[in-house]
Amino acid sequence: MSRQHIPGDLMDRYAMGALQGEVLAEVEEHLLECPACQAVLTDTDEFLNVFRAAAVQTDARPAVARRAFWPVGRGVWATMTAGAALAAGTAFMVLTGMPRPAVSLPPPLQSDPGPQ
Repeated sequence: MSRQHIPGDLMDRYAMGALQGEVLAEVEEHLLECPACQAVLTDTDEFLNVFRAAAVQTDARPAVARRAFWPVGRGVWATMTAGAALAAGTAFMVLTGMPRPAVSLPPPLQSDPGPQ
C-alpha cells in the first residue's frame, strides 16, 4: 500500500478504529510515509469529532424554531383530536353496519290555517 494512497472507505474505517490485523499494519505503515494521506486522516478525524458531538446533542435547534413549526396551541390540538375520534367512530359504525342510535324528532309544525 506504500505506493498508492489509502482509499476513502479504508481511511474512514481506520479513523473509526475498525481495522485489524494485516490491513491495519499496512495502513499505519503508509501513513508514516505519506503526508497526503496524513492530511486526509486529519480531515477525517475532524469530521468524525464534529459528527460525534452532533450525535449526542438531543436538539440543537432553539425553542423559538420549534414553536414556529407548531404554532397551534393545545386547545386546537385537543379539538382536532376529538373531531378525528368522532369521525373514526362514525366511520366504524357505518362500515360495520352497527345500528345508529334512534333520534326522536319533534312533531312537524302545523301550518296556521288563518282566520276561518
